[in-house]
Amino acid sequence: MLPKGIPAGSEGSLGPIAGTDGLVGPLAPGPAFQPETSGTSSSAGQASIFYSPQQLREALQSILGPVETVRPSQRHLWVYGLLLVVTLLTTTVIGAGFASAFQLGRPFDFDLDLKGYQPVFESPKLVPMTVQWALDFVYTYARPFFNPHLILLGLPYSLTLMTILLSHELGHFFACLHHRVDATPPAFLPAPTLIGTFGAFIRIHSPIYTRRALFDIGISGPIAGFLVLVPALVVGVSLSKVVP
Repeated sequence: MLPKGIPAGSEGSLGPIAGTDGLVGPLAPGPAFQPETSGTSSSAGQASIFYSPQQLREALQSILGPVETVRPSQRHLWVYGLLLVVTLLTTTVIGAGFASAFQLGRPFDFDLDLKGYQPVFESPKLVPMTVQWALDFVYTYARPFFNPHLILLGLPYSLTLMTILLSHELGHFFACLHHRVDATPPAFLPAPTLIGTFGAFIRIHSPIYTRRALFDIGISGPIAGFLVLVPALVVGVSLSKVVP
């Protein structure tokens, strides 16, 4: 199937492009290409012509025009670095809470292990819940700066989690480079959630011309993440213990 917006019969460097499958079809070749032809003929009496992904890419670019390469500018690179640092902080704080509960041999408790204290003002009549939540949030993420040992407790969790996320996104990213698809480097999403992040992502700025490229880009991320996840899972299960 041709990309959306390309009408059947459009003229390109491959000649007229019919509204059939993007790689195989009874297309009339342009003078600049010598595609292979099969021994069978189509219903119109014309031999089927097989175009390589590179030929199809050049044909579509001749119709759509050159694809502009989008790269993160120096102005935007600091945003990627800031997101990385903030995500490392949020995941380390969560990891410190998990590690504290693990050392004490009990399930994780948000108030005791993450905030480190019970709320001072229990009654909403004294302090609105939104104010109490804001105080809890600030105190929770400021604790590591006053208790460096919390950082050491949380780093094994945060570095493991971020390595898994990074390897997943790098799998997509390097597959994009292999197929010459323009994409941004991975970016992390920090969040005050139970795991400390919403994950990571890359942005793709150019079309994906072939189904093979789409498949490779899509599958490479899960495979890369899985290869890193399995050793971490084995180590985690071997060190875990059952608590009531």
